Amino acid sequence: MMVGCSRETRETSAKITSDTDNGGLILPSGFGATVFADSLGRARHIAVNQNGNVYINLRSLNNGKGLVALKDSDQDGHADEIAYFGDAAGTGIGIFENYLYYSTDSSIYRISLSQDDLVPPGESELMIYDLLNKRQHAAKTFTFDEEGYIYVNVGAPANACMEQTRTQGSPGMDPCPLLENSGGIWRFQANIPGQSQMGNGYRYSTGIRNAVAISYNTNSKNVYVLQPVIRVLVVGE
Repeated sequence: MMVGCSRETRETSAKITSDTDNGGLILPSGFGATVFADSLGRARHIAVNQNGNVYINLRSLNNGKGLVALKDSDQDGHADEIAYFGDAAGTGIGIFENYLYYSTDSSIYRISLSQDDLVPPGESELMIYDLLNKRQHAAKTFTFDEEGYIYVNVGAPANACMEQTRTQGSPGMDPCPLLENSGGIWRFQANIPGQSQMGNGYRYSTGIRNAVAISYNTNSKNVYVLQPVIRVLVVGE
């Protein structure tokens, strides 16, 4: 996990100096990087609290824990406090109204943050459940808007809506039944616990294979997503 900064940022933060090798990265002139933390596990998404505490959702459990909390107490660009917590792993993580939200492949939870504690001291609350999980494209990324909605990616369990999945020559289905409960973004109330995808979710958009990253822009009032690129190699005779 790296921390990057421009020359101007480094000059105004006297304690932070770039690693001599920039953590192994090749950077443009005027930029530097430090290794904030290393060997944490399979880190996925990252959230940073207003007090500077960093939270990470791991793709798989590390010693039985799926979330990591990090703190740079002396502001030198390196985490000096690292704590693992939570018994579930996944991908998405975010902070909304002083709650830390995190996802598994089928659910979204939240836990109240404390300004005095690096690890949230309370119990997690189940916010959304029964999100489709067919193992393919199962990561549940999410984002929030300023009106109190949470937008959740539900990836399609296929690359294309074929009659026989991942089978050469198999025709596509039209209409595609996968789009009924996957392949799009679902919207929920961010502060209401115990919601299910099909019972409480609103299908905000459809036709999105799998949004591995998702963010809400407060200026344009739009949701933006990033999908993996499918590369097809065609070999001629």
